[in-house]
Amino acid sequence: MALKSKFFLIIYLTTFISSIKVHGYNTSRLPVLVTKQSIQHLRLVTIDGKFTYYQQQSTGKLLLSTNYSVDPVLQASAGTNYRLISSPTRRKILISMNERFFDFIGFRLPKKIYEIDFGKSTPMQIGEGLFPMIHLEDHWASFYNAQSRILTFKGIINRASKFQVKLVNVVNPYFIPQRVMLSDNKVVYTDVNKEGLQGVITFERSVKKTDVLKKQTSVSTKIELCLSNGKLFIGEFGLGNQDLGSTISYYVVKKDDTLVGPQLIYKSKKNDIGNIKCQAEQDMLYFVQNQRLDSGLNRSEVVSLNLAKKYEIKTLSDLRFASQIVNMDGRLLIPYLEKYYILLGKNNLADDSFVNKKSIKK
Repeated sequence: MALKSKFFLIIYLTTFISSIKVHGYNTSRLPVLVTKQSIQHLRLVTIDGKFTYYQQQSTGKLLLSTNYSVDPVLQASAGTNYRLISSPTRRKILISMNERFFDFIGFRLPKKIYEIDFGKSTPMQIGEGLFPMIHLEDHWASFYNAQSRILTFKGIINRASKFQVKLVNVVNPYFIPQRVMLSDNKVVYTDVNKEGLQGVITFERSVKKTDVLKKQTSVSTKIELCLSNGKLFIGEFGLGNQDLGSTISYYVVKKDDTLVGPQLIYKSKKNDIGNIKCQAEQDMLYFVQNQRLDSGLNRSEVVSLNLAKKYEIKTLSDLRFASQIVNMDGRLLIPYLEKYYILLGKNNLADDSFVNKKSIKK
């Protein structure tokens, strides 16, 4: 009987997934990112298509393809997974190397972090941690160690520069702090207090002083930070089944790093997914909005918020269940059902060439 039940369950799930595809849940008017290489192997493709970083999980290699040649970047054990991070400045790239991607599911395990010149193939390790970010026109990198609760800021132009902040959080082992750098001296990051409430904290490096900029009133709310063109955007999004609502506001960053605000620019009674992107276009924010229907049917789409047009909201995707946005060197992509849909940017990767393995330089 158990075997029979499993058989019918498999049939049901197969039919359900097939019905999703047949009835258009994976169809869209958005263009699909097309490359000659499997999309699962790509780590970073530049907006002009000149440089392509991709991985070979079977060999543990990270490779750079450009000008019809391939250069090795990093070599690790088979199954290693790489994550690459860049910024609009296009001076540096950060690389996170996960050598235990398939055999260890622990989320808190630190990964090796490297920095590399944009479009080059010679990396340098700068530390170990989680979720690296790049700041201040690629002069700084940051990463977090969940085991020690230490947030590290490391200079990648001036390599001698380094400072650390220890988080208060002791209640949420899976919390990863959001963070931005206003200058070499002042940073803004998120933390969790002993009651489990998230807050936005400022830290002045010169005097080692912290201040609370904003504190949540519910443990079922997450905070996102995004810095662009002299504005610090703060998104607050409810979590779970209870509708706590969503807001987005911003602070103006003055020349002396003081923050003036907040200015509320968006409010919803629903719990949006968020995933704010603010650096793709001037005066434009992108995030995933909860568009649940009155009938109760769940739906989420990527929307834009236009700062120059009285905070106009415009729905950009038509996927029904969009969940995240990826900024790949200025090209905004939506991962969905094993495809990457292009939200912003051109599909100019037809000449994206991956040469034969024999041409890989040793």
